[in-house]
Amino acid sequence: MKINTALVGIACTFQAISSAQGAFQVMQSCDFSTGYTAGVVTTAAQYSAGSAGQGGWYTSGGGSSFYNIASDPVSGGTRGNTMSIQGSNSATSRWAWTNDVASQWANRDSDSDTIFAVWDQDTTSFTTTSGTPSLNRFGGIIYDSTNTKMLAGLYVQASTGNLYGLAYSTSGGTTSNFAYSITASGVQVSLTRDTWQSFAVTFNKTTGAAGFYYKKTNGTWGGGTVSGAAVGVDPDEFDLYQSANSSTSQGKAYFDNILVSSGSGSFVPAPGAMALLGVAGMVSSSRRRR
Repeated sequence: MKINTALVGIACTFQAISSAQGAFQVMQSCDFSTGYTAGVVTTAAQYSAGSAGQGGWYTSGGGSSFYNIASDPVSGGTRGNTMSIQGSNSATSRWAWTNDVASQWANRDSDSDTIFAVWDQDTTSFTTTSGTPSLNRFGGIIYDSTNTKMLAGLYVQASTGNLYGLAYSTSGGTTSNFAYSITASGVQVSLTRDTWQSFAVTFNKTTGAAGFYYKKTNGTWGGGTVSGAAVGVDPDEFDLYQSANSSTSQGKAYFDNILVSSGSGSFVPAPGAMALLGVAGMVSSSRRRR
């Protein structure tokens, strides 16, 4: 069994917050170890039928061959199995998810109003032989049951390492899915690619607030929140996600140590770790196939 100390730490933080105000309940936990074998997540037949594959995972976008259980190149195989998603070479998106969250959320404790999702991600700085960087974006998103509202999400731009939050929110009088630049001291947060990073997103059903967080090199967490526009909306699932706004070379990302839970309160980074958030633009709300 793999143990990621960064995620254990934040899980304990969530648990400590929730313990003071209500219960902390795990809704989804996956490290792609037990029960997983190297190869496609869903077979071609499962993909076409919209059926679950390994570990109860579903995939959508591009075809079954773009989602694999594989060792990542950064750890040299010492991390064990991870899930890889190959990016698209056009303005399309890809998703991988399970159906664990909806039923678990429906049966959560009555005082639990917040969903927390944490995961590890290795975004590769893939470039073609001509040196063209990939414009793919990789991350994780909490969706509602219609799969049109991004309740809270976060992605890394493969070409730059820039970090963005995602939330269904209102900006300039328009309510839609918006991307938010995450900055610190007025500078866009840009993460090192080709290395493992830890991320977290949160959504509070009562207030609609969406939070986006990243583990910094000094071991503390940075990030921030925005006032979302999905007050009263129930989260339905947590998706691993890839998108592109235009034709591009294909990037790739690896995902591991996924933990989704419900609880009360909110995740608060260490003092001075909060970043400033600025609207970076509207995000396509095109619905994926269920």
